[in-house]
Amino acid sequence: MTKKKSLSNHIILKIKGFGLIELVISIALINILILAMGKILMSSNSLMNNIKNNSNDISELNNTLNYIISDIDRAEYFIIPENMKFSEYTNNIVFIRKNQDKDTYYLYGYDPKQKSIIRFASTQSSFPDFYSNQVLKGKNIINDDIKEFKSEYNSNNNLIYFYIEDNNKNSVKRTYHIKANKL
Repeated sequence: MTKKKSLSNHIILKIKGFGLIELVISIALINILILAMGKILMSSNSLMNNIKNNSNDISELNNTLNYIISDIDRAEYFIIPENMKFSEYTNNIVFIRKNQDKDTYYLYGYDPKQKSIIRFASTQSSFPDFYSNQVLKGKNIINDDIKEFKSEYNSNNNLIYFYIEDNNKNSVKRTYHIKANKL
């Protein structure tokens, strides 16, 4: 009977604590788990920053198109200047609006130039003669982070198709119905 008791005490004493090897292994496993969790947190933070930046870029592209469409909405007329010499820009649509306070006409259009979208404009004292050598002098950069900007007019249904892409390969496409009259 005493033999049994001493054997059970001996087993209990052995089970009571961890040895040095078990302790080192458990610390190593905990460190591996902590490092893995840290790596996951860092990569998720990086992913969230990329999503935020892409969202901001797409928002900026949409704002650029909204600005252009807002100008198109105010136009009374538009002309597609095929082989007309009035501007240094080519492959454009020029919009015309009569100023409310004066008998002058405001001309404006958009064109990509050197990785940006430029709004060019001019005020004319009479209805513009597009076959003369008029130059649209005013230039404002609307967006300066552009890789590609295309606008294409569909005369069958008076639609204009826009495609805009920034340098980060974010892009926006939009179709818009032009309410102005074509000259």
